[in-house]
Amino acid sequence: MGFETSAGKIWKKLPREDKKLAAAAFLEDPPPELLAGALSAVIRARKLRPQVARAMSDPALADALSTVPDPGEPVVSSLLIALHLGSRRPLLVAFLAHQSSLMLDAIGRTLETGLPTSSVMGTGKEQILRYVEPFRWPNGRTAAVEVRHSLADLQRNFSAAVHERIIARLVVLVFFVVVAPEGIVGLVRRIARRSRA
Repeated sequence: MGFETSAGKIWKKLPREDKKLAAAAFLEDPPPELLAGALSAVIRARKLRPQVARAMSDPALADALSTVPDPGEPVVSSLLIALHLGSRRPLLVAFLAHQSSLMLDAIGRTLETGLPTSSVMGTGKEQILRYVEPFRWPNGRTAAVEVRHSLADLQRNFSAAVHERIIARLVVLVFFVVVAPEGIVGLVRRIARRSRA
């Protein structure tokens, strides 16, 4: 089974119960800019007047939002995040703990100290640079973003730069010193003669 490439595709495959849980968790503390998008999606899908949608209770709005086939990528992304940080938090923590205790240690250390951390994972050509950056949501919650970048490209670029710059200069230097010493010596002698005269 392959991974889905967009949050919208994941949303379409979720069962209705999970969509309700996601919408309820999202509406507990919705970002204002995304709440407007969610309301707009409900208004379009249900053909409601905006006043009616704004007057809906949170459970009714969650139920309506869970029936919208495509609320838009930003809203769906937030719904999926709310689902996993809400009712599925223990499942998410267990999964992450199983995947990598080092990852949790780095993220936990970042959240505790508020300072970014970085490390290199793997050996040989399969090295990956991990960077964990803390951030604070407008509501005061703290979270962390982890970025992983393969060092293979960096190593290739570095070796190409070394080859292009240093080796090219060494070739020129060797040419002037080994191949054409008479040319350099002759040039130095001419300069020396002119300065004596």
